[in-house]
Amino acid sequence: MRFDKLDLNLLVTLDALIELKSVSSTAEHLNLTQSAVSGALKRLREYFNDELLARDGRSMVLTGKAQQLAPAIRAILLQVRSTITNPSEFDPATAVRCFTLGCSDYVAMIVGHDLALQVQNEAPGISFKFLPPDISALEMFERGDIDLLIVAESFARPEHPRRVLFEDDARAVCWAGNPTIGDRITLDQFLDMGHVCAEFRGVSHPSVYEKQLAEMGIHRRIEVSVASFAMVPFALVGSRHMGVMHRRQAERFACMLPLKVLPLPLALKPVVEIAQWHRHRTSDPGLEWLLSRLERVLHMMDDHAA
Repeated sequence: MRFDKLDLNLLVTLDALIELKSVSSTAEHLNLTQSAVSGALKRLREYFNDELLARDGRSMVLTGKAQQLAPAIRAILLQVRSTITNPSEFDPATAVRCFTLGCSDYVAMIVGHDLALQVQNEAPGISFKFLPPDISALEMFERGDIDLLIVAESFARPEHPRRVLFEDDARAVCWAGNPTIGDRITLDQFLDMGHVCAEFRGVSHPSVYEKQLAEMGIHRRIEVSVASFAMVPFALVGSRHMGVMHRRQAERFACMLPLKVLPLPLALKPVVEIAQWHRHRTSDPGLEWLLSRLERVLHMMDDHAA
């Protein structure tokens, strides 16, 4: 199809070239020959009267024109896919699709396993991929390559739709054999103890509880740093350290490891976890189905806990 003398199929190639910055990688991604992609790039250069991708040593870099075109092209393609080429209905019994979710290990542990179990009979062709919500995942989300982003509400991206999934609160966690801790912990004990803290690679902000503690002027004595919430319990076992975790995750680990899960000696705000999807994908029936199944899993979990 042509529009103002531009073959619109070339926009798909340009979008991939801008993302991958490689003719060979683009050819592999689009299942085309390298000569076909090279030919498309030549036509794009002629149409826009710009190199678009310029050689810089062994790699290719985007020209200013390509950088300017990138967000508009991606938005156009997302709009076309969401309103025209995507099916208007979603049949889970016959659909073959991999949903990509950007979420913390905490969210993946709380809902990921149960979600997969819930849909395996209803939707045998559906699979899931969970990615940590680091900078690269956020870039993928903005390109429309991540179906759902599940984050704390305070880290929401305001330009995209959202839906509240669940709330959770914080708990103090320690080894059950720690002789210095009974059935409660005082603020002095909390501040005097060495702590295990989750620090995330590729993320520009601390965890939501770490952020709240800092805003309250509370500074823990961090003696061990680990890469995820899921590593905190294992670092606590056998030690006299303390950790701060989400209640739901802490209670799950306490069923598997010798841990005590105690109320904190200070008040932290509950964490509200939300799901977000790209604003150009609001008409995707598959996403609406996925959200409904997430909500069903969370309702079942809350009913079981009650």
